[in-house]
Amino acid sequence: MIRFLLLLSLTALLSCAQPNYQHLDPQFDVETHFGGERHAYGVVRSRGGELLRRFKVNLTGVWEGDRGILDEEFLYDDGERSSRQWVFEKHSDGRWVGRANDALTDAQLVINGPELNLVYEMVLEVDGTQYEVTFEDWIYAIDDERVVNVSEVRKFGFKVAEVILVIDRNHIDLTSF
Repeated sequence: MIRFLLLLSLTALLSCAQPNYQHLDPQFDVETHFGGERHAYGVVRSRGGELLRRFKVNLTGVWEGDRGILDEEFLYDDGERSSRQWVFEKHSDGRWVGRANDALTDAQLVINGPELNLVYEMVLEVDGTQYEVTFEDWIYAIDDERVVNVSEVRKFGFKVAEVILVIDRNHIDLTSF
């Protein structure tokens, strides 16, 4: 019985280990993948998978040294428009930190080969009510032109929504949906 419990504990511990993607290309490069003109389209889904919203985004990234600014302009399928600005800074130890103008916390960027993970808190307004939520973004470099972003939105640790977004260099018209 003790042997079984030890094996079960070891299996649980190993299943929590973060996979290592350092051997996969392309490596995620913040300046390359968030630099210049980018365009995106995506969906917001409920925790049960129901389509809640569709949206388009135009992104512009400008880099100087170890600091970059990423401006995002959103158009939602219901006509709502919004914007966000990220400021990214590379620290002397190689770590990247990001801060969005509407975020409550900084995001520590963790790069693992083609994968970028960042976690941050922000306030979302839904039907006139504001909620503090946690976003966990998993962004994957497909190549130098495209990335795929899957975000989990959590409240009190429970997943309440999911955002799926494809970003590339192809132009997207934001005059209408």
